[in-house]
Amino acid sequence: MKRRWRLILVLLLALAVPAAVYAATVFTRTIPNSAEIVAPPGPGPQANLQVYSNAGATQEITELAWGPVTAGTQATRTVWVKNTGALPFAAVSFASNLDAAAGTLTANPTGYPLEVGAKQQVVLTLALQVGATPGLTNLNHIFEGTTQ
Repeated sequence: MKRRWRLILVLLLALAVPAAVYAATVFTRTIPNSAEIVAPPGPGPQANLQVYSNAGATQEITELAWGPVTAGTQATRTVWVKNTGALPFAAVSFASNLDAAAGTLTANPTGYPLEVGAKQQVVLTLALQVGATPGLTNLNHIFEGTTQ
């Protein structure tokens, strides 16, 4: 019986010694860190179009009043579109939200490239249908530039 206890004791010691050695070889080290957090860079170069009523591009248009236009006729206005941003446009296109039953609003030319600082003369034509409903009509001229 003593022999059995000795065997158990030897086995326990045999297991305990490597565990103690293993525990003695594990260590940790803390390394202090610091970082400066900075704001992300700005959005970069911006694209922008402005519309003017004069060739010198000094009188910006924020609203264009056509005045009275008789149903079945058309009226034209000349504007200048200028690239006032920092990116060139591969194409400048035009759209309108005028109801087709009332008529059409077109721009000539359309789809033209526009370099930074450059301007383009554009003729807008409002052509009303004969059956257009009389009254004040609100519509938008939409110039859209696509960057290269």
